[in-house]
Amino acid sequence: MVVTHPPLGYLVGYPVYAAGFGSQGLRILNVLITLACAVLIYIVASGSDKKRLRSLPGLFAASVFVSLPPILRWSQLIRFPDALACLFDLGIVLLLIGRKINVRREVIVGLLFTLAILSKHSSLLMFGPVLLWEMVREREPKRLALTRFAACAVPLAGFCFYMQWWSQGGFITNVVYGNLMRRT
Repeated sequence: MVVTHPPLGYLVGYPVYAAGFGSQGLRILNVLITLACAVLIYIVASGSDKKRLRSLPGLFAASVFVSLPPILRWSQLIRFPDALACLFDLGIVLLLIGRKINVRREVIVGLLFTLAILSKHSSLLMFGPVLLWEMVREREPKRLALTRFAACAVPLAGFCFYMQWWSQGGFITNVVYGNLMRRT
């Protein structure tokens, strides 16, 4: 079995495709995930507004997100690994700004970051610096860094080792190295 895309896309999309919905089902799935991203953007932009249902900043931010040409066009295509990574990253942002610092928050952030990486590999490079900056900013960066790193690295390493065993050595070669392209 040769897989060159992040595994979470297959785990989420294949049941929809196999249920007989085909590519139209994947398009609907992508639109739903994109709308969930817009809802999270609305919540983040609304902040602690008591009248969150009528928050103008939230409505504006969600409207701008949905109306952006890449989002509007991609939500009609089968690009849900990108949308899934965006959803998990927005969930991390919501946790970081909305919850006080404790071990449970850091474990959830680490697990969401793992899901984002399994959705789209570039999440590691694109969202990783945000998590590092947030850790450096806090009073206890060592404890935060270790908790968050362990919550992300342990399940990610376990998943990679399992997939490497299951694919008889092809997972790292096909998914990681297969997505690295030479500059042309």
